[in-house]
Amino acid sequence: MKYLHATCLIFFISFALQSMASEPTASCTAANDTQKCAPITSHKDLSASMNSLFPEKQPLTELTTTPTTVELSSPKFLSKLSGPAKLEWKAATGANAYHVQIATDPNFKWLVIDEHFVKTTSFEFTNPTSNTQYFWRVAAINTNNEAMFTKSNFASSAFTVK
Repeated sequence: MKYLHATCLIFFISFALQSMASEPTASCTAANDTQKCAPITSHKDLSASMNSLFPEKQPLTELTTTPTTVELSSPKFLSKLSGPAKLEWKAATGANAYHVQIATDPNFKWLVIDEHFVKTTSFEFTNPTSNTQYFWRVAAINTNNEAMFTKSNFASSAFTVK
């Protein structure tokens, strides 16, 4: 087994030395129907000419931009409502859906509503319990984005149902 590893190592080293010792090639450009060639004198020149054949992948900026944070409209912070609550917010730039959460605690541990793909800029909370304070928040989502750029920060508020 050791002999096989040593043979492979010797083959690899001899191949590398042969490629380094080979004569430099020429880089040619055509200008006015005549071909001008300049010799490549170093491996830097060779790598530069090879990289021009295969340029690096450029990121698509529209897929790596996080949507802006949502601006909540109504109900106003700590307002008192009776009956169903209509939650509204302004459209966020770069969003095509919204994540809406309603909870009975400010840390959003006790979720009452957790809707992930709301397509409109409003949400109807139809069954609130009376004499209960609710906390709500909305985040903008772009479902076309790469995973780490999908969701904006949450914007939070609170209201009480009489």
